[in-house]
Amino acid sequence: MKKLILPLFFLSLLGLSSCGRDNGQPVQYLIFGQYGDCPAGCIEYYKYNEGDNTLYKSTSDPMPGNTPVSALVDFAEYTGPVPEALYELIENIPSAIYDEDTVIGQPDAFDAGGFYIEIKQDAAPQYWRIDRSLDNMPEELHNFMTRVSGLLENVE
Repeated sequence: MKKLILPLFFLSLLGLSSCGRDNGQPVQYLIFGQYGDCPAGCIEYYKYNEGDNTLYKSTSDPMPGNTPVSALVDFAEYTGPVPEALYELIENIPSAIYDEDTVIGQPDAFDAGGFYIEIKQDAAPQYWRIDRSLDNMPEELHNFMTRVSGLLENVE
């Protein structure tokens, strides 16, 4: 019985260490941002590149659509300090997001705007346009999206 408990313990630790990962693959980059239908300043994207531990800000701000923002936007190095909350965000990416369609809720309905998340691991990037209202998204995403909103306030 003791021989069985020790391997199960280590397997459970392995499962916990994959938080913020899909299928155990490390996050290569995370793009997060917000958008809306209003005058200048309403659309912004940030990209954190794990490889060089650098935060970038978009230099062009198109509305997100059916193409990943990474294919549409140029980024320049962000000149401010990288908020500690960014690292917490990456470590707390909910696995439930990977099960969602690319549109969560009704982003930009009634010109309310929305959030944008894009994650690249070892395959093609996955991206989501997400409603601003917590009521219009799965409960498993509430904490993560609240962190995204707070992070956007700190890097503006």
